[in-house]
Amino acid sequence: MTSAGEHKCRPRHTLDGLAREFLNSPLGAESGADGSLSRRLAQYLGDRKLGRIANDRDAFDMLLNRVLQWRDGADDAATGRTRQTRGERR
Repeated sequence: MTSAGEHKCRPRHTLDGLAREFLNSPLGAESGADGSLSRRLAQYLGDRKLGRIANDRDAFDMLLNRVLQWRDGADDAATGRTRQTRGERR
């Protein structure tokens, strides 16, 4: 039980969830996309009434990095490539 001044707060969106939703949206699709990825992500967030994330540089950068990870990971899975860490490269 929580006291009157204490709130149990759960985030409504996760980084992974937002990144996947963006990549599956028309703005996240790369073919025929106009503008930079970061500009399209900011527009997507604004359209979804999540402008506070777009305006918070740290939060936006974390989300943009997660979008890049998901996008690059999906490319690797589609081509059958595996990622190599710096120590594994020859």
